[in-house]
Amino acid sequence: MKKLKLFICLLMFACIKMSAQKQVIVHGLVTDSLKKGIEFVSISLLRDNNTLIEGGITDSSGHFSISISNQTLPENFIVKASCVGFETYTRNHTSPDIGTIILQENRFNLSELVVRPEELQDFMDHKSFRFDAKKLSLFSNTLDATSLIPTISLDFNQKLQSIDGRKVKILINGVNATEYDLMALPPKLISRIDYYEDPPARFARYGVGALINIVTVKSITGGTVFVNAGNAVTIASGDNQVNFTYNLNKVRLTADFSNLYRRSRSFEDETINYTFRGNEYNQEREGLPSPFKWDLNGGKIGITYADPGKHQLSATLRGERHDRDKSVSQNLSDATLSQQINKTTRDKYKLYSIDLYGEKMFGKSSQLLLNVIGTAYDTQLTSSYRDADFSNDLLVEGNKYSLITDAQYQYRTKNIVLNVGFNDFIEHNKQIIYTDTEHEDNTYRHTLRAFTDFSFQKGKINYYLSLGLSYGYFSNPNIENSLSTLDFTPKFRVSWNPTKKCSMFTYILRQTINPGISLLSKTPVIFAPEYVYVGNPKLTSYKQNTFLIGGYFSSNYATTAWNLFYKHSPHAFVPFFMDTEDYIAQSYDNISLLQKIGMVGKINVMPLGNPKVVLSLTGAFYWDNMKSNGLNWNFSSFRFIPELSFNFQRWNAKIFYQTPLKSITGQLIQKHPQASFIEANYRTKFGLSLGGGIKYLFMKEYSDGKSTHPKAILQMETWNKTTGYANMVYLKVSYVFNFGKSPKKAEQKIKNYDNDSGILVQ
Repeated sequence: MKKLKLFICLLMFACIKMSAQKQVIVHGLVTDSLKKGIEFVSISLLRDNNTLIEGGITDSSGHFSISISNQTLPENFIVKASCVGFETYTRNHTSPDIGTIILQENRFNLSELVVRPEELQDFMDHKSFRFDAKKLSLFSNTLDATSLIPTISLDFNQKLQSIDGRKVKILINGVNATEYDLMALPPKLISRIDYYEDPPARFARYGVGALINIVTVKSITGGTVFVNAGNAVTIASGDNQVNFTYNLNKVRLTADFSNLYRRSRSFEDETINYTFRGNEYNQEREGLPSPFKWDLNGGKIGITYADPGKHQLSATLRGERHDRDKSVSQNLSDATLSQQINKTTRDKYKLYSIDLYGEKMFGKSSQLLLNVIGTAYDTQLTSSYRDADFSNDLLVEGNKYSLITDAQYQYRTKNIVLNVGFNDFIEHNKQIIYTDTEHEDNTYRHTLRAFTDFSFQKGKINYYLSLGLSYGYFSNPNIENSLSTLDFTPKFRVSWNPTKKCSMFTYILRQTINPGISLLSKTPVIFAPEYVYVGNPKLTSYKQNTFLIGGYFSSNYATTAWNLFYKHSPHAFVPFFMDTEDYIAQSYDNISLLQKIGMVGKINVMPLGNPKVVLSLTGAFYWDNMKSNGLNWNFSSFRFIPELSFNFQRWNAKIFYQTPLKSITGQLIQKHPQASFIEANYRTKFGLSLGGGIKYLFMKEYSDGKSTHPKAILQMETWNKTTGYANMVYLKVSYVFNFGKSPKKAEQKIKNYDNDSGILVQ
């Protein structure tokens, strides 16, 4: 009995002791300013003397829960929440129910574009670059800075291109942009650059080789006026732009105007040999001084309303006017006569477009976007040909309308990215052709593509799979020609990233290539008696199969990138010479097979360990094989491009050179001249930049041209020579005026928090 009483007493004492040490749970939620939960936030419970009581971290939704004994937790305690990229939260609390802690983001102006491990985050479908703000002064604009991404570069005309020569799609905060917009964007406004080596499926119709999305810092109040003028002094040639941007919290207003003009006198030497209806034509034409005029003026206005993490709305209106007038005078000499030939062509168009975009975020993982673009062209082409025995006049007036719709739903988690959507492209072109008689030509085309792409990451390997189903319809009632197609367009890509500075990848792609409406419209232009340049309304789409392997490596002192690809295209359409009942046509035709092999490599060397001095070397080799109706012809080409640039706080300079190149497309060989320039610019403290340079150095004359492959039924060689372009001296003036509040510069962090939700919109 005594033992039982003793046991009961001990049990009661233990219960009292356990009650005294009752566990309490300190819990709460940590979010950013957009009320999104933040993962991996460090939570510390501290005493008044800052000694640690207990700690923990938040889960994927931002919640935390810390179990602690009631006896250990004082009545007043300090809660400290810290996370890289956010300001530290420190407050006194008396209740274990902490509630919601809102962390304020640090402002980062990250711009320097040398790839380092701490500056690069590798996501499943893209890479995100954040750069050292201390080196912002090395770059005068964002366009110059982006060229240091390993697999893209600036060409001779200062256009972004991928390593294999294809164009780069540019977005700013998800909205369509151009190189002009990047020139107007000060690097200090960049938060990060999302870089897609392999553009998402919704951009397949653009034929781009890479995509960049410039994400700017948020909550800026103020604006920028950017003026850029580049004009030659030895010849009438200029490229000028004015850009205005104003930010007011969530609203961004933009407007710009651009002007390009060329005036020159050139000489066109030409040799033409062909046989038609049993008659041989052998003509040697000597060029006489002939005027050339080209003007391109355009402008746009846009407004964007963005509530980051919730939604974004954007509208852009664009207008453009193009006018190109070319005259060619030649002396024709053959065995029997000597006479003068005069040819003129003038093409004009007015373009109007509206670009509407909307995007809605659903939490951290889902996004829905819709983009609608409408365009209208008003076109006119006039052409004339005169010699002693033959004359021809042509007038073509047309209207072209198109409507492009993109829609996409994206679901993103830590391990996967899933996109589902469609592209719809409708266009109609009406032309009235005036020659001896009046003829109306109507062309209609509709392309609808549904797609899904899926990205996931396992270890150091990223996988990407895209499945597309494309429907195409084309009709031309004038020739009673209509065609509909249904194509499967898959793509599979694998990339191995052993480190953040090294990547190797390969992909297999099958895509459908559709002819543009300009190729389907006739618009005949006379080049010589019974030799006519004309479109082909009977062209059909074709399948292009591509296999590519590539990679890049980067360090503080060098970056290298390379691509090796093979393209196999049955029934590809290419420039082709055909014998019709009425004339020999320089047109386009579907040939039996087109094969292309390419090897491209690029290396950037930075001897100082930063982009103050950069030596860039790019080399490319291409081999083409074509087959058609028993014909089989090959062609190979090579180009080498060295470039040396200097980027310092107040001035920058660049030396650029590219070797001559002959490239083939079908039966037409293009002759590209060597190109070079030396340029230097000085930046003042108050936003003014002054500079100049020389283009096409050490050349007697600028000369480009074209010729035909020996397998063509017509042999032609043309050289267009312009003396004024050689050793062209030009001046550049740009001015950036900032007004309103500007974001503060941030110090470099080892890592930066990235609230990435994928690409926003095209």
